[in-house]
Amino acid sequence: MNPRVQRYLVAIEYIGTRFSGSQQQAKDRTVVGVLQEAFHKFVGQPVKIFCSSRTDAGVHALSNVCHIDVERISKRKPGEVLPPHEPGVVQRAVNHFLQVNVLLISLVTCSKFIM
Repeated sequence: MNPRVQRYLVAIEYIGTRFSGSQQQAKDRTVVGVLQEAFHKFVGQPVKIFCSSRTDAGVHALSNVCHIDVERISKRKPGEVLPPHEPGVVQRAVNHFLQVNVLLISLVTCSKFIM
């Protein structure tokens, strides 16, 4: 893993009624798709989210755990890598961009390997 990349462990909850499941799908609205859009708006670049489990269309979750790797690149000076954001900053910002049916309930930094 790139040492300039920060891995975040994220717990999410969602009401799945209006989603076609949690996993990313090309043409359907999914939980991961909505999360990736919110993170993209915050960090200014595309991101990939990996969840530990998945749910089918219409299924709700009180806590689904995912991870995301983020390299913080300056929006003012493209190419300049900045120190990672604090977890609380990331959680508040991403929740701001999320729709009402999805919420980050916990976000912490973690290493690539958790034992």
